[in-house]
Amino acid sequence: MDFSPNSSNEHSMSVEWVSSLSGTQPRWATEPSLTGIEELVRRRLQISSEAYKVSFFAEGGFNKLYQIKTTSLEYLVRIALPVDYRWKTLSEVATLDFVRRHGTELVPKVFEFDVDISSPENIIGFEWIIMEKLPGVSLEERWQELTWDAKEGLIKTIVSILAKLFDHPLSTIGNIYPQPNTTPTSNTPTVGRIVSMVFFWNKHATQDVNRGPFRSSHDWLVARLAFVLADAAETLQTSEDEDDQEEAVESQQLASRLLRLLPSLFPPHPDIPEQTIICHDDLSFHNLLVDGSGKLTGIVDWECVSALPLWKACQLPAFLQGSDRTDRPDPASYSLDKETGLPGQLFYEHVREWEKSRLREVFLEEMERVRPAWVKEYRAGQKYADFDLAVQCCDDEFARKSAKRWVDYMEQQCGETDSRYVSLRSQLLE
Repeated sequence: MDFSPNSSNEHSMSVEWVSSLSGTQPRWATEPSLTGIEELVRRRLQISSEAYKVSFFAEGGFNKLYQIKTTSLEYLVRIALPVDYRWKTLSEVATLDFVRRHGTELVPKVFEFDVDISSPENIIGFEWIIMEKLPGVSLEERWQELTWDAKEGLIKTIVSILAKLFDHPLSTIGNIYPQPNTTPTSNTPTVGRIVSMVFFWNKHATQDVNRGPFRSSHDWLVARLAFVLADAAETLQTSEDEDDQEEAVESQQLASRLLRLLPSLFPPHPDIPEQTIICHDDLSFHNLLVDGSGKLTGIVDWECVSALPLWKACQLPAFLQGSDRTDRPDPASYSLDKETGLPGQLFYEHVREWEKSRLREVFLEEMERVRPAWVKEYRAGQKYADFDLAVQCCDDEFARKSAKRWVDYMEQQCGETDSRYVSLRSQLLE
């Protein structure tokens, strides 16, 4: 199989981008054929059609998952929309292999894959991966019933995995891809162009913007801000809606201010390419799988996982982020459900906030014990992470005000050690 990604966008016809209340979203122009998937499984896994059953399993933003059940094993067929044709699937395959070798085996093992949707051998007409189905259920389903010891144990397991990935640095910002001419224990993979939603979202896929690999955080952030400016310019040229035009102007102004502020935080021309690590930036309650006792059984959803700079990668996992709550909620302070006589949902949400606040301390204490350099990057990276967050806020009318206040502050050249410094993330959580 040819592992070389093809930069052609000719297969974008399989994707339709439609407007909705939540913004532009991708839509399948044609649905995968269940019969075709059954035939694909029979050919590639070489099992008789009587020995397995295919059923729909789940759907993500850019993929559909189908479950394959045999008498002894379970697989998943992940069928992807060609939003970033070949690149996204190839990178996911390489990333899963890298993480299995250097971080943890609690990620899906890939058995077969195909990215050439024009090939006569690709009978379903989509990019696909046949992978291992990991045991367990989402942490979201189990969290409330887990003991405190189980939650602390889970945190320590995740710390161990992130520490191992920290020990295998890469060079430049982007994604890794299969290297068919090397052995599994060969040298560190080369980072290639980036696979990231902002880079392939709708019209972004064809815009003339640098896609990496990026030598520095400066270049990566410049590329992302270029999309903001291009989108705003198009809206101002094509839309007659006054609200849309006002939003575009505000996005444009914030992006321009961030571009001016950028060199003061991120050197534009580093002597050597920036060090990076593989970073799953959505370690959420839904992407962590656990067994009945809370033991980690898997980490899923590795598409669009890139090699990112240390200030970005060394951040708290998504499921631990949130508002601080120092005092344990008192159930007597909450209204009771009339049917059950138990506190309502708000009580349990506040309990989770309190638990996450305590577990953030557990996470950092454990990481300080096993990999103090990770914690050093985390503590030094606050203002850089805030800049990254401000870039994300450019297109968000609700968060943009906080981002503007943060830029006001940073334009006064106040350092992170200044006692007045308030992080942008904390402002957005208020």
